Amino acid sequence: MGHGGADAGFRTQATWYPEANVGVVVLTNVANGNPGGRVRQVAEVVLAEVFPEAEPEEEGDTPSPAADSVPPPTPDPATLAEYAGTYYSPELDALYHLEATDEGLVARHIRHGDIALEPRARDEFATDRWFMRQVRFERAPDGSVSAMRVGGGRVRNLLFIKLTRPLPR
Repeated sequence: MGHGGADAGFRTQATWYPEANVGVVVLTNVANGNPGGRVRQVAEVVLAEVFPEAEPEEEGDTPSPAADSVPPPTPDPATLAEYAGTYYSPELDALYHLEATDEGLVARHIRHGDIALEPRARDEFATDRWFMRQVRFERAPDGSVSAMRVGGGRVRNLLFIKLTRPLPR
Protein backbone atom coordinates (compact mmCIF):
# COMPACT_ATOMS: atom_id res chain seq x y z
CA MET A 1 0.00 0.00 0.00
CA GLY A 2 1.24 3.51 -0.62
CA HIS A 3 0.58 7.16 -1.11
CA GLY A 4 2.20 9.84 -3.21
CA GLY A 5 2.00 13.59 -3.16
CA ALA A 6 3.14 16.66 -5.03
CA ASP A 7 3.26 20.39 -4.47
CA ALA A 8 5.25 23.25 -6.02
CA GLY A 9 7.93 21.05 -7.58
CA PHE A 10 8.24 18.59 -4.69
CA ARG A 11 7.33 14.93 -5.25
CA THR A 12 6.95 12.17 -2.66
CA GLN A 13 6.04 8.49 -2.56
CA ALA A 14 5.74 6.29 0.52
CA THR A 15 4.99 2.59 0.04
CA TRP A 16 4.59 -0.12 2.68
CA TYR A 17 5.03 -3.84 1.96
CA PRO A 18 3.34 -5.50 4.98
CA GLU A 19 4.31 -9.05 3.98
CA ALA A 20 7.99 -8.09 4.32
CA ASN A 21 7.60 -5.47 7.09
CA VAL A 22 9.42 -3.02 4.80
CA GLY A 23 8.65 0.55 3.88
CA VAL A 24 10.27 2.66 1.17
CA VAL A 25 10.00 6.46 1.09
CA VAL A 26 11.36 8.70 -1.66
CA LEU A 27 11.37 12.50 -1.37
CA THR A 28 12.40 14.72 -4.29
CA ASN A 29 12.58 18.44 -4.81
CA VAL A 30 12.20 18.38 -8.59
CA ALA A 31 9.03 18.08 -10.65
CA ASN A 32 10.37 15.19 -12.75
CA GLY A 33 11.87 13.20 -9.84
CA ASN A 34 9.55 10.20 -10.42
CA PRO A 35 9.47 9.00 -6.79
CA GLY A 36 6.99 6.20 -7.60
CA GLY A 37 9.41 4.71 -10.13
CA ARG A 38 12.30 5.07 -7.70
CA VAL A 39 10.34 3.31 -4.94
CA ARG A 40 9.69 0.40 -7.31
CA GLN A 41 13.40 0.22 -8.24
CA VAL A 42 14.43 0.10 -4.57
CA ALA A 43 11.71 -2.44 -3.73
CA GLU A 44 12.80 -4.74 -6.57
CA VAL A 45 16.30 -4.92 -5.07
CA VAL A 46 15.38 -4.98 -1.37
CA LEU A 47 12.50 -7.43 -1.74
CA ALA A 48 14.01 -9.78 -4.34
CA GLU A 49 14.45 -12.56 -1.77
CA VAL A 50 11.06 -11.98 -0.14
CA PHE A 51 9.12 -12.10 -3.42
CA PRO A 52 11.10 -14.33 -5.81
CA GLU A 53 9.79 -14.86 -9.32
CA ALA A 54 7.53 -17.91 -9.53
CA GLU A 55 9.09 -21.01 -11.04
CA PRO A 56 7.13 -23.05 -13.60
CA GLU A 57 5.35 -25.92 -11.84
CA GLU A 58 6.04 -28.56 -14.45
CA GLU A 59 8.60 -28.93 -17.16
CA GLY A 60 7.34 -27.22 -20.28
CA ASP A 61 5.04 -24.84 -18.37
CA THR A 62 6.11 -21.26 -18.70
CA PRO A 63 4.61 -18.13 -17.25
CA SER A 64 2.92 -15.67 -19.58
CA PRO A 65 5.31 -13.05 -20.92
CA ALA A 66 5.36 -9.81 -18.97
CA ALA A 67 3.81 -6.80 -20.69
CA ASP A 68 7.27 -5.23 -20.81
CA SER A 69 8.57 -8.15 -22.89
CA VAL A 70 6.08 -7.50 -25.69
CA PRO A 71 7.50 -4.84 -27.98
CA PRO A 72 5.30 -1.75 -28.34
CA PRO A 73 3.89 -0.94 -31.77
CA THR A 74 5.89 1.34 -34.04
CA PRO A 75 3.47 3.72 -35.75
CA ASP A 76 4.51 4.91 -39.19
CA PRO A 77 4.95 8.67 -39.84
CA ALA A 78 1.51 8.93 -41.50
CA THR A 79 -0.18 7.47 -38.42
CA LEU A 80 1.75 9.79 -36.09
CA ALA A 81 0.71 12.76 -38.25
CA GLU A 82 -2.95 11.93 -37.49
CA TYR A 83 -2.32 12.82 -33.83
CA ALA A 84 -0.56 16.12 -34.61
CA GLY A 85 -2.43 19.30 -33.75
CA THR A 86 -3.45 21.52 -30.87
CA TYR A 87 -5.47 20.08 -27.99
CA TYR A 88 -7.40 22.17 -25.46
CA SER A 89 -8.75 21.29 -22.02
CA PRO A 90 -11.69 23.51 -21.03
CA GLU A 91 -11.33 22.21 -17.46
CA LEU A 92 -7.72 23.39 -17.15
CA ASP A 93 -7.80 26.14 -19.79
CA ALA A 94 -4.58 24.56 -21.08
CA LEU A 95 -3.16 23.77 -24.49
CA TYR A 96 -0.84 21.03 -25.73
CA HIS A 97 0.63 21.15 -29.22
CA LEU A 98 1.37 17.66 -30.53
CA GLU A 99 3.91 17.23 -33.27
CA ALA A 100 5.04 14.18 -35.24
CA THR A 101 8.85 14.30 -35.40
CA ASP A 102 11.56 11.97 -36.71
CA GLU A 103 11.89 10.65 -33.14
CA GLY A 104 8.15 10.08 -32.67
CA LEU A 105 5.23 11.97 -31.18
CA VAL A 106 6.01 14.96 -28.94
CA ALA A 107 3.63 17.02 -26.79
CA ARG A 108 4.76 20.62 -26.35
CA HIS A 109 3.54 22.71 -23.44
CA ILE A 110 4.45 26.26 -22.50
CA ARG A 111 5.28 25.30 -18.89
CA HIS A 112 6.19 21.61 -19.06
CA GLY A 113 8.34 21.74 -22.21
CA ASP A 114 8.59 18.83 -24.63
CA ILE A 115 7.17 15.47 -23.58
CA ALA A 116 7.88 12.33 -25.64
CA LEU A 117 4.86 10.07 -26.14
CA GLU A 118 5.77 6.37 -26.38
CA PRO A 119 3.34 4.12 -28.27
CA ARG A 120 1.71 1.32 -26.25
CA ALA A 121 -1.19 0.26 -28.50
CA ARG A 122 -3.33 1.78 -31.24
CA ASP A 123 -4.32 5.28 -30.06
CA GLU A 124 -2.59 4.71 -26.69
CA PHE A 125 0.67 6.26 -25.53
CA ALA A 126 2.62 6.69 -22.30
CA THR A 127 5.05 9.33 -21.01
CA ASP A 128 7.54 9.59 -18.17
CA ARG A 129 5.66 12.49 -16.57
CA TRP A 130 3.61 11.80 -13.43
CA PHE A 131 0.77 14.07 -14.54
CA MET A 132 0.55 12.52 -18.01
CA ARG A 133 1.33 8.82 -17.58
CA GLN A 134 -1.34 7.60 -20.00
CA VAL A 135 -2.56 9.32 -23.16
CA ARG A 136 -5.46 7.80 -25.09
CA PHE A 137 -6.75 9.33 -28.32
CA GLU A 138 -10.40 9.28 -29.34
CA ARG A 139 -11.67 9.20 -32.88
CA ALA A 140 -14.71 10.78 -34.50
CA PRO A 141 -17.17 8.60 -36.48
CA ASP A 142 -15.22 9.43 -39.67
CA GLY A 143 -12.05 7.95 -38.11
CA SER A 144 -10.22 11.22 -37.56
CA VAL A 145 -8.55 11.95 -34.22
CA SER A 146 -10.90 14.25 -32.27
CA ALA A 147 -9.59 14.31 -28.69
CA MET A 148 -7.11 12.93 -26.22
CA ARG A 149 -7.69 11.78 -22.67
CA VAL A 150 -4.86 12.11 -20.17
CA GLY A 151 -4.35 10.21 -16.94
CA GLY A 152 -1.70 10.28 -14.26
CA GLY A 153 -1.34 10.85 -10.56
CA ARG A 154 -4.83 11.52 -9.23
CA VAL A 155 -6.34 12.38 -12.62
CA ARG A 156 -8.07 10.02 -15.04
CA ASN A 157 -9.56 10.68 -18.46
CA LEU A 158 -8.92 14.44 -18.47
CA LEU A 159 -10.36 15.60 -21.79
CA PHE A 160 -8.36 17.64 -24.32
CA ILE A 161 -10.33 18.47 -27.48
CA LYS A 162 -8.42 18.61 -30.77
CA LEU A 163 -8.93 22.09 -32.17
CA THR A 164 -9.88 22.66 -35.78
CA ARG A 165 -9.42 26.44 -35.46
CA PRO A 166 -7.72 28.79 -32.96
CA LEU A 167 -9.47 29.58 -29.69
CA PRO A 168 -11.07 33.02 -29.39
CA ARG A 169 -9.40 35.09 -26.67
